[in-house]
Formats: sequence, structure tokens, C-alpha cells
Amino acid sequence: MLPTAVQIVLFWGEEYSVLYNDSYARGIGNEHPHLLGRSAREHWGELWDDARPLLDSVYERGQTISTRECPFSPERSGSPEFVSCDTTYSPVRDEDGAIAGILCIINEARERVQSEARQRQAEAILRESEEKYRTKTDIEQLEQLEQQKNVFLGVVSHELKTPVTSAQAFSEVLEQRFRRAGDEKNAVLLGKIRVQMNKLTLLIRDLLDLSRFDAGKLQFHEESFPFDALVDDIIEEVQSTTTTHHIQGEGETSATIFGDREHIGQVLTNLLTNAVKYSPDATKVIVTISHTQHEVMLCVQDFGIGIARDRLPHVFERFFRETGAQEETFPGLGLGLYIAAEFIRQQCGTIWATSDKGSGSTFCFRLPLQRARSDHP
Repeated sequence: MLPTAVQIVLFWGEEYSVLYNDSYARGIGNEHPHLLGRSAREHWGELWDDARPLLDSVYERGQTISTRECPFSPERSGSPEFVSCDTTYSPVRDEDGAIAGILCIINEARERVQSEARQRQAEAILRESEEKYRTKTDIEQLEQLEQQKNVFLGVVSHELKTPVTSAQAFSEVLEQRFRRAGDEKNAVLLGKIRVQMNKLTLLIRDLLDLSRFDAGKLQFHEESFPFDALVDDIIEEVQSTTTTHHIQGEGETSATIFGDREHIGQVLTNLLTNAVKYSPDATKVIVTISHTQHEVMLCVQDFGIGIARDRLPHVFERFFRETGAQEETFPGLGLGLYIAAEFIRQQCGTIWATSDKGSGSTFCFRLPLQRARSDHP
């Protein structure tokens, strides 16, 4: 056999005796020269059952058969290498034209395989880069849309706030005039308008707070103030908006706390209006306050529809809304508790709820009595 870089094997005779060139000899390592002149059965061992049908087919039909990327494990350095080979099996004829053997030419596809592997790797890197670019672009677009939404909510809320506040003030003045004039019928109607205007005011306030949260522009004006007085003021304020429920205050703390009085009062307003709204068949809401050496605690208990236990962990999430026994939905945006929780967190407090479906709910929060003036999470 001529020495060449191409591996050449000749399978000769009915036993397919093996003859090969130096390139193939280097591939079979220690098996050379033992295999030289041996049968293909001895040469291929366990692979013979798979290889024989191919050799028989060439021998019987007299046609060349080519295979691509067949796995091959030559031992060049004492250990097997796994390469891919393109192989051609061609019939070799004697002087009479009869098939006497099969010439096998083996071309390692190592370079091509490596090239294709590098190409696949490059394509994967390109796809990953494109995906990252698209993801970055999508994120930038989402951030832009989120910013536009916040601007829209802020502008709309501000535009609504002024006329609603004016209409609310006018309705209160007219209600008082009708009462002084003894026109109770029109005074009652204006009272109902005032209640609905209060609800609209709360919705607008929630939208404004949400846009400020998302824009990072929410401001706190902190001071020391008597906690009990704030609770009494909010109870009186919310009580004036409902004729169906009596809001009963229990306990006292005589504590002075440091925080944003307006926002803490807004949290209590939200808890009380929710308690009234979600207990349509009840007549009472209980507000309980207590204190320890370092903190005050407030709880609002209602006797309404309650919240299913599996939904309770989500109660302070944005847009959470509970439904009644017949799956009816109560009015509102589902922002009040989310905003309340954010206010309490910003004041270094904790807020939680306990409830069972059909058994009412209790919402509580704790606030520290004193803290550093710059303590914001």
C-alpha cells in the first residue's frame, strides 16, 4: 500500500482479509501489525454484525456505497479519539471482471466537523446576542411605556382632583344651606352626592399616590403627633360618610409617635372604608388600639364577607380585589391596600391581615413610637 494521508483498507476475498496503508495502521495503534491479513470479523469484533451487511451489499451488487459522518475511534496516542469519517466502499474486480475485494477509502471529517462546530457555536452566540438585544429593547420599550403610563395617571389625576374638590365643597355648602332652610329632602340628596364625591376623591388620591410611588416622587412630611387624636379624627371623618355602620373605637395608648400624620391617617381611612364596603350585611366595625414600650398597634375588625385563606397572602398586592359569596365584585381599583402597605413600610412599620371566608377580616399595623428622622427603607 502507498503511504498517504488518506486511510485505505482493502477487504480481500470471501473472508474479507484486511490489508491497509500506513495511515490506517497509525489509526489502529497497537492492533498493527497483528490485524494485517486477518479477517474483517476479527478486525471489527463487536462491530462486525453491523459492518458485514454493508460489505456484503457492495460485494453482491457491485456498486459503490458512501457513508457520511460515521463515528470512528482511532487510538493514536494510547487513548481513543472520537472522530467523524466520510467513507467510500468500492468493488475491486479481478482479471475476469469478478468482484474479488472491496476498497475502503476513509476521509476523516475532523476539520469539517470542527469548522461546522465553530460555525454552530458562532450562530449560537449570534442568536444569544440578538436575543439579548431584543430583550434589552423590549425592556426599554416597557420602561418607556411604564413611564408614559405614570405621566398619564399623574396628569389625569391632577386634572380630576381640582374640579372634584370644588364640586365637593359646593355640595357641602348647598347641603348646609338646605338644612338651615328646613329643606331636608334636598339636603339628603346633596348628602348622598357628597358621599359619592368622597369615594371619587379617594380613587383619585389612590391614582396620584400610585403614580408617585412608581415615579419615586412620594414625599413624607414627618412630625411628632398624638396617635390617639389621629385615630379619633379619622373615625369621626369616616363615620360621617356612612349611615349603615357604627364605627366603635376601643383602647387608648396616650402615645406620641413620629411619622407622617397624613399618610398614616390615610391608611386608617382605607382600612375603615374597606371594612364598611366589604361588610354590607353588618352594622358594626371595631377599631382597637394598644401599645408597648416601643410601638403602637391598631386593628380594624369587620364582620363581612372575609377573605379565603389561599388569597390572603396576596391581599396587599396591587389590584387585589375580593369577591362576595355570589362572586359579585365590589367597587374600587384594588389599590388601597397596596398603597396602605407601602405607606406603613415607608414608616418602618408592619401590616398584616387575618381572615376566613364568610367570617369577616381583621387588618392590623404596628408603628414604632420613635425612630431616626431619616429612617426610610
